[in-house]
Amino acid sequence: MDYNNQEAIVGATITLVGTKAKGSVSDNQGRFRLEVPSSTSRIQIQSLGYKPQTIRADECATIRLNPMTLELEDLVVTASRDAQKRSDVPAAISTLSPKRMEQYRPSRLDEVLNSVPGVYMSPLGGEQHMMSIRQPISTKSLFLYLEDGMPIRPTGNFNHNALLEMNMAITQSVEVLRGPASSIYGSEAVGGAINMITITPEGQFNGNITARVSDRGFYRSDVTLSGKNNKLGYALGGYVARQIDGVRDHSDMEKNAISLKLTYDLNDKTELWSTTSIIDYRADMSGSLDKENFESEEYSTLYTFTERLAKAFRQRLQIDHQWSTYSKTSVAFVYRNNISDQTPSYRIKNNRQDPLKATGEMNENHFQSYVFWLQHVQKLPALKSTLRIGGNIDYSPMTYFAERIDITRNEDGIYTSFTRPNVTLLDYETDINNKALYSQLDIRPLNKLKLVLGLRYDHFGYQFDNNLKAGDNISGDDNDHQSKITPRAGLTYDFGNDRILYANFSQGFIPPSVNEIYRKTAEKQNLNPARFNNYELGTWLKFLDGKASLDLSLYWMRGKDEIISVYDEVRGFINNNAGSTEHMGIEYGLSYKPFSLTEIRLSGNISKHKYLKYFEAKSNTEGQVIRSDFDDNDMPGAPSWVNNLSVTQKMPFYSNWTWLIEWQHVGPYYSDNANNSEYKGYDVFNLRSNCRFGRISVWAQLLNLTDKLYATRVSNSGWGEKYTPGAPRTFLVGIEYRFGGNR
Repeated sequence: MDYNNQEAIVGATITLVGTKAKGSVSDNQGRFRLEVPSSTSRIQIQSLGYKPQTIRADECATIRLNPMTLELEDLVVTASRDAQKRSDVPAAISTLSPKRMEQYRPSRLDEVLNSVPGVYMSPLGGEQHMMSIRQPISTKSLFLYLEDGMPIRPTGNFNHNALLEMNMAITQSVEVLRGPASSIYGSEAVGGAINMITITPEGQFNGNITARVSDRGFYRSDVTLSGKNNKLGYALGGYVARQIDGVRDHSDMEKNAISLKLTYDLNDKTELWSTTSIIDYRADMSGSLDKENFESEEYSTLYTFTERLAKAFRQRLQIDHQWSTYSKTSVAFVYRNNISDQTPSYRIKNNRQDPLKATGEMNENHFQSYVFWLQHVQKLPALKSTLRIGGNIDYSPMTYFAERIDITRNEDGIYTSFTRPNVTLLDYETDINNKALYSQLDIRPLNKLKLVLGLRYDHFGYQFDNNLKAGDNISGDDNDHQSKITPRAGLTYDFGNDRILYANFSQGFIPPSVNEIYRKTAEKQNLNPARFNNYELGTWLKFLDGKASLDLSLYWMRGKDEIISVYDEVRGFINNNAGSTEHMGIEYGLSYKPFSLTEIRLSGNISKHKYLKYFEAKSNTEGQVIRSDFDDNDMPGAPSWVNNLSVTQKMPFYSNWTWLIEWQHVGPYYSDNANNSEYKGYDVFNLRSNCRFGRISVWAQLLNLTDKLYATRVSNSGWGEKYTPGAPRTFLVGIEYRFGGNR
């Protein structure tokens, strides 16, 4: 238990000193069981945020751990696909611990993810979102979404909104690796990687039942249970979420998610584990608002039938074998089966001749994946180094079908109904093949200095089969194969007393998608991957006698060969590797604990994102091609300052009752490439309160405390400025009951 407030410490690790035994983990009541040879055996107790303690087994009555004033997160796995000390990682990485997740009690991931330095996740309704990490707010495939280190979707299949297919109920922590990580994970890890880490089954049977409801038509119920019985561990988690009759018309959402994780100790060196997840999601796509409706707080929508559906099934089977203290091999097999159906609002285009008519699209994307992954970790004590080598094969056959819909509008501009004229827009099958090999070498030439060198080779190909007859604007069957080598180099220097300096160079890349290669012209377009080179310098340190900690990173990144639409006199509008961009900024995270019951957290980033070489080519109503150059312009959707400040206070008379007040600031940014339209940004305040009474926890949240009118995203196109409104003041309450464990 905690030395100061006598609270049970959940998830503490207890190991037998001087042996290779796996040890034990404390349950929800702080209890644990560990078999030892004798009463004089020595055991070590460790828990994040507490000073480690070593005692004799016969002293195990009640163990009180002294809290560290502030901690730097101890172990991370995302930076190398293997557990290592955070101080050994030459990269910007942050962890949302179970403690932080409990403080925020998020209903959506953005509610807690925006407290991470350098991260801004923009909600779009339901669990749909945009993301910004070292890039402007975007739906592009610039961010990689992982579950226990495995990508949620295959390379080449648009991964925006991949978080729809995640199960927050079985997620115990989240790691965010900022900056390119292609040397370890491959494509799309450009702005960063978000790794959802699932529950580790340990301890006796325990679980919880949670319910929450808001005054804006949202409710969600969760059930989680886990435990370990001898060699078999299990964790089952799921939730049902609904948004009904919310602030905006046609903004309903339904999600059902369930996951099962099983672990089995084949022997003291080999563990077999599996996870199975089933996700069923549907949400209206209520679209954005024009400026007039946004400013008048008219939250209706023009779209009455647009929607997004996602069904996902994932199965992972993995074997981890510890050959010796210095050698470990992991092998995993993954199967994915996904269906995404859309009637998207962003595909609707008005008829310029008839204001009561428009056209749109219905589409379906279905893919299956068969993945093999292998990694071996070899420690070389004589050379003071660790070698990680691995590879994967990902075969993902995909189908895509899209048909036109003809839409009727009323005099108020509302899209009221549609018909299906049986006009096929796209109908193709693509076999996506990705093969990769990677290695990472960690060397410690000096006790305080560590060097990290990484290299990855990717070979990916598309076997494209078009079910439409080749002709005008229709590509024929084709093969496309490309390869890419991505390096990484970094170093860390430990000055002692929790003061770490690091520097790195890393590279990220994005392969062209199937649509970019084939959709815009009858001829195949020869496109190369877009490349991003990142240079970074950072530090983690404690000061003020351990009462404060700082996480600081400076980065400069340049994108090359970015794909943009250009005009060719023979082929018309085509895609080409003709764009380049520049990104630079400072990311900061500051924690200060002036008193034992008070903690202040400040995080954010100051950044600059601009075009180096970028232009648009469009045709006007007369058929003339107009070129617009945006060289040296700021990129749209790129606020120069994003900041999150929170103050957490435990009540002195009852430490199980906490209050958290939060300030989220998003600075001004341009909404168009020409830099003619600017959104002023916003400031929103949130208030959260949590209280625990034994096995029961209750919480209340007042989100958007001042009822601020704000937009989570503003964009500008030829159809005018569009606003995605943030939620007005929302009141939410929740209750949780924990069961099981020793009483």
